[in-house]
Amino acid sequence: MKLSYQGIQDKQAFAAAGIALPHARTAGVKRLISAIAISRSGCASTGASAEATKVFVLSLSPLDAGQPYLQHMSHIGKLLMKKEFIDEVLAADNAAALRDLFLRAPVKSAK
Repeated sequence: MKLSYQGIQDKQAFAAAGIALPHARTAGVKRLISAIAISRSGCASTGASAEATKVFVLSLSPLDAGQPYLQHMSHIGKLLMKKEFIDEVLAADNAAALRDLFLRAPVKSAK
């Protein structure tokens, strides 16, 4: 996982104040994976915003999965730009509810 950690350190994206999207393409994974975490009290932010980070979505993808990686990051970014969605994420009371929020969110295909 050392390769993955370095990739994440090199590339972090913040979709909006209070949200962190650490992500990397790495030789450390064989398929695209994501981990979602929330901190109701927030964590100190290293981004441009002084707002505490409350929502974290970590994404790791194999080096050769360029298109799925870009589609995934685009979808996650669009979801997290919606205040209503973030409010639902922060209100989730368990891991299953949080997972379901992300899985049931509609995916809009490119035209």
